[in-house]
Amino acid sequence: QTCALPICKVYTNELDGYTTRNRGTEFTKSPEMLNVAYASQKTRKTYDRRRKVGANSASDIWSIGCLLFELLTGEFLFYDSDWVRFFIRVTAPGQELLAPERREMILNNRVLLDFFEFVFVRDPAYRPNITDLINRFKYVRAQLTKDSIKRQEEATQRAKDKPKQGQVAALAAAFTSPKGERPA
Repeated sequence: QTCALPICKVYTNELDGYTTRNRGTEFTKSPEMLNVAYASQKTRKTYDRRRKVGANSASDIWSIGCLLFELLTGEFLFYDSDWVRFFIRVTAPGQELLAPERREMILNNRVLLDFFEFVFVRDPAYRPNITDLINRFKYVRAQLTKDSIKRQEEATQRAKDKPKQGQVAALAAAFTSPKGERPA
């Protein structure tokens, strides 16, 4: 079965969805998809046609996390003008994925940071599946909505507790004569 987009396909089993073709937007590619292009170069000394290197639906989970970050901030999560530095950051174990400046872009929101740490697992075998991702996202949405409502309620209460500047000026004018003297 295929989707409306000519490049989108829905597979009934995991092996059918396995690909060894390098495809997708560079800065939303999963570590395994970035490695596909590198591993399939026949000119490399370590090339081995028997070694199966590719990506499956776990790669899509990574890309969904990248796209969510981009929707929230308007920026690529893993963009780096130095491609080698970008490649190492995404593929090498021990490299920090969520750089401090990227964390600041989402206001160091703990709920969002936890979600991104849940999604961005370099080993695709340990990355969540789509069902886990949807369930976690529902939780994140509920938490963010609850936090937003709480902040709105607090702002409304502060506004009620603090007289508006216009009201203060009107009260001051009512208790001051035209010459600036207070009435007796």
